[in-house]
Amino acid sequence: MMGFIREPNLTTLPYHRFALSTTDSEDLLAERGVIVSRETLRNWVNR
Repeated sequence: MMGFIREPNLTTLPYHRFALSTTDSEDLLAERGVIVSRETLRNWVNR
């Protein structure tokens, strides 16, 4: 695809969005300084 610039993070985001468990998501957010409970993540996913 000449002429198109695609960021690698944007193309892999949908796969990772559904492949992560709430525990994995909680750990990733904690590494970035965001403290959130599994219950909060579960409620967010169930919306």
